[in-house]
This record gives sequence, C-alpha cells and structure tokens, in this order.
Amino acid sequence: MRIALAAAAAYVVLAVMISHAGPLAPAPQVIAEYDRKFIERSGAQTLEELLDTGIIRYFFTGGRDLLVLVNGRPYATTGQNLDSLPLSAVERIEVLRGESLSTLGGHAAINGAFNIVLRKDLDGFEMRTVTRMPSRDGGDGWQGSVFWGGAVGKGGRMTIGADILDRQEILGKNREHSRSEWVEGGSFSQAKNISVGGNTVYVSQKDDQGAPTPLRSVPLGDCDPAQGYVGPLSNPPGIRTGDKGCGYAYGNIWWDTPSYEQKSAILNLEHPLGEDAELHLDANIRQGRGAFRYAPSISVFSFTPDESLLDELKRAAGSDFQLGENDEFVVGHRFIGHGNRDWVTDT
Repeated sequence: MRIALAAAAAYVVLAVMISHAGPLAPAPQVIAEYDRKFIERSGAQTLEELLDTGIIRYFFTGGRDLLVLVNGRPYATTGQNLDSLPLSAVERIEVLRGESLSTLGGHAAINGAFNIVLRKDLDGFEMRTVTRMPSRDGGDGWQGSVFWGGAVGKGGRMTIGADILDRQEILGKNREHSRSEWVEGGSFSQAKNISVGGNTVYVSQKDDQGAPTPLRSVPLGDCDPAQGYVGPLSNPPGIRTGDKGCGYAYGNIWWDTPSYEQKSAILNLEHPLGEDAELHLDANIRQGRGAFRYAPSISVFSFTPDESLLDELKRAAGSDFQLGENDEFVVGHRFIGHGNRDWVTDT
C-alpha cells in the first residue's frame, strides 16, 4: 500500500479590519440570492459542494473561476478549497455582477463574485445535525454544528461556533458509471472501465522483406481474477486480428469519491470604535483529512524476453501466430505487487 501523507496541520484564516467612515462606493449589483432556507434544502454539507452544483456554478459562470467574498471582503476564488467555510455559519449567498465590482479582487472579479454573508441575526444557541444516507452503498455522511450569536459590548455583535463533518468514500464498484464490466470470453470493446494494462504483450513483427506487419498481442500469465485481472479478452486497443490480451478491472478497486472529515471553528465580530470607525474580525480554524484510492500503478515498457519467457509467450499465442527472437515486445503491465495507491491528505 502506497500512502502519501502530509504533516497534520490546522488551516487558519484570520482577518482584522478597521473601517472608517468616508464617501460611499457604488454598491455591487446582486443578480441572484440564495437564502438560509435554500442552503438547508440543498442537502450540501460544505460550501465547496454547494457551489459545485450546476444550478449555481455553471448557470452563472460557465465553469469559470469567480471571486469569493466573505461579508463583502475578498476571501478566495471558486477554484480554491472552500471547505473551510462551514455552511452552518452562512446566512445567504449573493451572486454579484462582475461589472459592478470595479477593481475589487483583481482578474477573478471580471467574471463576477459570490458574496458569502455570515450569520449575524443569531440570538442565543443553535444546534444543527445533517445526515446523508444514499440508497446505494457508500457516501454516508454526518454533519453537526453548534453556534452562538448575540450582542457584545455597546453596539457590537459576535457569532462563534464549531462544525464537524464526516463523509464516507464511495467505492467505484458500487456505482454503475465507475464499476468495471465485461463479458467473459468477450472483447475489450464490450468492456467498461477495463484497462489493457493488466498483462498484455504487444508484438511488432516484420515480413521476409523487412516491412512491418500488423501489430499482434498475447496475454501474459493466467489473468487471475483474484488479483484483479480480466480475460483473456480479444482485440485489445490497436489490435484487429482477434488476438487476446489480459485486462485489469481498475473500476472495482478505485474509489469513485474520496472520504473526508473536517473540524472547523469560526468567529465573526463587529464592534464600533467611536462614531466613525468599526472593527471587523473574522477568524476561521479548520483541520481536515481526505483520502482517495487508485488502483495499482500501470506502465508500458519494452523488454527482451529470455528463453523461458519466450516459450511461455509462444504457448499463450498458440497457433494464432508464430513468435521469433527478432520480434519486438512491449507490455502493458499493472504493478499489483506495489499495492493500491492510497492518498491521504491532511489540511
């Protein structure tokens, strides 16, 4: 098992701003607004997940990156990780027209912006729990949060809270679009999510005049299904002679979606400083871990078989075609001995 592991860390965002009274700039133009009820009905567990829906991202942006504001101040773009903002802390989401943003946020603001308005009207405590249980295996999720909001000092308000998210992975074999499918004794063209790189040897030969002949193929080994192999199947990619190859059912090993768990805390404070100044404090602390699984690594490389390997290839080819020492051999091979590629990321 290969594991890529980053050192555990906490992601911290701290923004402090003191604003002074002055001439008013033109207000950004709001072209759409999604309130708290919409957020709760969406079933989304993170801001990233909510903005990644076709309803919001592609309807307004065509898939382009937009500036993300928090309470009207630049925070990130939609191309960055937005999971650090728990949806439990969001009051509404405003979609702003790019032409009304002037130079705010640089190039990303040309396309428009999302303004994330954090909750300010909360008085007292609020607890929220969201569970997700798909009808098919995998992807179960749980989210819980507790927030407090209220008056602080003379004219100030504060919102503080914590949010916990735990979402399971979805295995590729549990979804129709990602699982491997094939017909026993069939062809690669009938298969789905089957790689030719199980153990398939391509053979380049020449005729008596030295001209290349059509490419041939032969399976290497017994295509053991217990190891994830499939076949032999006929006509690997590039082959039209009915030759066979040994495929690999990577779709039954990889994960369709990753697992993810996150703990975050958020603080929002606004307090007047005299008659013409105001303090704004936004703090966000997040610690998360995501994991994803890929099938073992694959590679395509040329080799020169020794006598015993050449004999095995000849037996696999049978009477379909004759192999010789002057042939050139290339194999698509899956390195199952190295194990699955498990990627774990701590943020």
